[in-house]
Amino acid sequence: MQLYEHYEKLVFQDGQKLNFSHYISADYANKSHWHPFAEMLLSLADGNEVCVNFTNYRLKVNDLVILQPGDLHSINYVSEDSFLIIQFPLTSFSSFKEIETITRILGRYPCIPYEARNADSDYLIFLFKSLFTIYESNESFKELMLASKLMQFFASLGYQLLATHPGSDTESVSEQSRTAKLIAQACMYISDNCTSQITLEDAARHIGISKSYFSHLFKDYTEMTFIDYLTSERIRKAGSLLASSRHKIIDIAFECGFTSISSFNRAFRKVKGISPTEFREKLVQDEMMPASRPNPL
Repeated sequence: MQLYEHYEKLVFQDGQKLNFSHYISADYANKSHWHPFAEMLLSLADGNEVCVNFTNYRLKVNDLVILQPGDLHSINYVSEDSFLIIQFPLTSFSSFKEIETITRILGRYPCIPYEARNADSDYLIFLFKSLFTIYESNESFKELMLASKLMQFFASLGYQLLATHPGSDTESVSEQSRTAKLIAQACMYISDNCTSQITLEDAARHIGISKSYFSHLFKDYTEMTFIDYLTSERIRKAGSLLASSRHKIIDIAFECGFTSISSFNRAFRKVKGISPTEFREKLVQDEMMPASRPNPL
């Protein structure tokens, strides 16, 4: 698993908790990086590409990608102004239980494809673009209006995600689609059970195929081995705990399925490029950072 990534420090202008941008910095073009804030990208052109946690997405106009804090991602764009970008601390919405449901689904499906002639899809894009309209206006109480519109966006997003990924589908599908669905189910199983000592054989048994066949299919579809994917999910979980709790790092390591602190430290540094301690320190530093001009993505 070769990762060429670095940490992107974000700051917010004038004490605000939202960054809006029409441009992606060339410094981060096609380079893996991460930051401790959520990020939403709306594609304005066909052919943009985003890689999120080792999965590639080729985008069309009005496709959305929503990144969670700590997600490893890279962006390959048609032009530097071919996205609309919003960045914000997800902790601002942590008191809403429904947000947890949304983020769990987004952890598996960070890309929300635009569906033409779908009223719900159109409304979601309308709400996203409305955030930019408000931000660029001179309205009074602009921050309150932005917060209200963002909550509308998340509510609409939640409905659409639940409708698109209900958890089961009894319709007949082609062999290729059926196989892709099996691998998706395996990925869900690994994500849901990554803190346990699950094995490749457990995942294969879960979707009802042989261990050797599953190993081949999984690598073919995800471009990762089972162990690499399991490790990435454990690190994603660890990153979330490091950001949202003050638990000791050794406790987080064991809670996330690692059998020793040394193996946890090695895996974390391999994926994130820094140690768990440095990761937590950067999160604290960013939360305490005084307001200044924002950096481009």
